[in-house]
Amino acid sequence: RYVKDEIGSKRLKDIKPLHIGRIISKMRDKGLSANTQNKVLVILRPMFKFAIKNRLIKENPASEIRIKQKDTKKIVTNAQEKLKRIYSAIMELYADDPYYRAFFLFALSGRRKSEILTLRWENIDLANNYYWIADAKPNENQRYDLPPLIKEALLELGVQKKGWVFFSFTNPKEHLKKPDRQVDRLKKYLGMPEFSLHYCRHILASALIEKGIPASIVSGVLGHKNATTINKYVSINYHTSTQKANQELLEIVKENE
Repeated sequence: RYVKDEIGSKRLKDIKPLHIGRIISKMRDKGLSANTQNKVLVILRPMFKFAIKNRLIKENPASEIRIKQKDTKKIVTNAQEKLKRIYSAIMELYADDPYYRAFFLFALSGRRKSEILTLRWENIDLANNYYWIADAKPNENQRYDLPPLIKEALLELGVQKKGWVFFSFTNPKEHLKKPDRQVDRLKKYLGMPEFSLHYCRHILASALIEKGIPASIVSGVLGHKNATTINKYVSINYHTSTQKANQELLEIVKENE
């Protein structure tokens, strides 16, 4: 979509950094996000690397191209207090609704919207208190600790042998598609205009960092593929990370209770 006009008809050896830079510049002029611009490099760099390996070219023309990223990190101030507020709101608003109580507690424990919506009963081990995300990209599963609060809600919901945990009420064979109405309901209940499912990840990460939890553990909690996403290069253990984080989460929400 974005590279064909610029380099689609060029011979491999004739492609220079200026051509790649021109692609990125045109994308920027169109108002495309830094993430979208970066996808071009994510595709091109390994292709050129493969060409170098096979001695088709000597240098990677995309290797020195950098995307100017906006500072999109959402550092949440008073994160622990906000985490308590969200936790209390979930427990109050959905006291009699284990479906959405479990749904929002998963979000508050760091799971992405897509991970929650596509979670299956087959991926939950209630006996050993963990669950895993079927992750197609690296072709491996990420296993996470299952906190007692979520387990309790799942048991109330009614454990199934298979199928979507968060099924669609209009078609149980499909998973829930748009939880927007309940997100808006919780947002209004909280009186927190900035609230969203993704915002829960920022609050959790900020709260854990406030508590002095190492960046490597926070990376594991959020399911980052690479710990450098938290600006620290270490190996990630998702299960151990979430076990430690869930202990801290309980301490945060139970303080002064």
